[in-house]
Amino acid sequence: MRRRPVVPILMLIIAMILTLSMRAQQKPFTQEQISNMVRDGLGDETGAKAIEQRGIDFAPAEDFLQSLKAAGATDAFLAALQTAKRSTAPATPAMPATPENAPLDEFQVMDLLTGNVPNEHIIMLIQQRGDSSSLEKSLSRTDIPFADWLKGLGGNEDLIAALRSAKVFPNEVGAPERHARIAEGDFAQRLKQDPRNHAARVALALALVEEGGSNRLVVLFRDAVALEPNDAWSHFMLGEILFEKREEGAMAQFRRASQLKPDYAEVHNRIGSLLQRKGDLDGAIVEYRKELRLNPNNAAAHTDLCTALGQKGDWDGAVAEYHQALRLDPEEATVLRDTLVMNLMLKGDFDGEIALYRDAIRWDPNDDWAHERLGLALGRKDDWDGEIAEEREALRLNPNNENAHEYLGAALGHKDDWDGMITEEREALRLNPNNAAAHNGLGFALHKKGDRRGALEEFRAAYTLDSKNAFYKQAYERMLQQLSQ
Repeated sequence: MRRRPVVPILMLIIAMILTLSMRAQQKPFTQEQISNMVRDGLGDETGAKAIEQRGIDFAPAEDFLQSLKAAGATDAFLAALQTAKRSTAPATPAMPATPENAPLDEFQVMDLLTGNVPNEHIIMLIQQRGDSSSLEKSLSRTDIPFADWLKGLGGNEDLIAALRSAKVFPNEVGAPERHARIAEGDFAQRLKQDPRNHAARVALALALVEEGGSNRLVVLFRDAVALEPNDAWSHFMLGEILFEKREEGAMAQFRRASQLKPDYAEVHNRIGSLLQRKGDLDGAIVEYRKELRLNPNNAAAHTDLCTALGQKGDWDGAVAEYHQALRLDPEEATVLRDTLVMNLMLKGDFDGEIALYRDAIRWDPNDDWAHERLGLALGRKDDWDGEIAEEREALRLNPNNENAHEYLGAALGHKDDWDGMITEEREALRLNPNNAAAHNGLGFALHKKGDRRGALEEFRAAYTLDSKNAFYKQAYERMLQQLSQ
């Protein structure tokens, strides 16, 4: 059965970027942030506690304190401001070297943000120089939340708005690649200066993923877990990279991440995947169930559990998980359908097979394949009227469905409609002259209509196409015998 592909490292890095804004909240408050807190109704004891924890990066003047009080700040809030620890904001680094007035690309913006260039300065550059076409493309992509990346690295809503409204200019030839190398060097330098600079580490990881530097990613996250052995995400990322490279040590990293963060759902998925890879299906099933307890609405997790249960031979359990996945994400579940159907057929569970097809049709009424297969399953239960109705619906949706013509012909034969059977079997053969079943069915219908020589030719064709089929062989030999008498 299909295994869900491992979540790309790029998407895991995105998840870390989305948490960076939370880490960034531990930086000292700016004067603007303090004003916004009071404006938003946090100029009270709650705000005071936050100030005590994070401090401020400015010296509050008396007129500023008075303006806060007039806006509703409590005495406790103002006292916290006056006694807060103060941090000096880092000096603004130089802008990345670029030709004057050249449009900014995505790596330059990331470089500016991780270098602590104020948002308002970057906005001025955007307004002066515009966006490059590659940056505009990144902002418009639906598969990656580039705007969220920038927010995680310190960009604010005004910056995102400026990027979206800026004029777009073609990239200078070779500029994105050159700027990526410059940015990568800057990220690495900032990380060297401050090994616990998470934003720089994540930005460097992004750059390495873009250029396929998996070996350097291993080194990057080995350094991360050595520096911060209790950071579950870094252990998980190291395990993920080793997992994708099929190198030893992935399980140890996943286990450590799970110890540090027991509610880390993706960790349980990876442990389950490794156990399943090694043939420990019981252990894999346990881990997938843990993942689902933490995230019960993850369709992909239900498909993973479905595959493990199927490999173990628990097809009832596998079908149950398939139904859960189908409810949550029909596209995710559809890839499992054929394998489940085959095993239900082998078990003779036609009701279970019919239920799967009805589910598929409920999610996509225009799926001609599902109607075709539902008709065939109904025919196995001698529900010929039901089969005829489903095959006709399949053909309404797709007149060139060869199998639906052949199945409809066979069902009409069970209703003694030999003319209808001949019509449908010939239509199937028009679409595929090598359809042995259609040749055999046409031969049967012609025989019923008294055309024994026509029947012989069709039985001969079926047997020639599939000489190992005992039924075709018997039909051909019987017709030969009848004609020889």
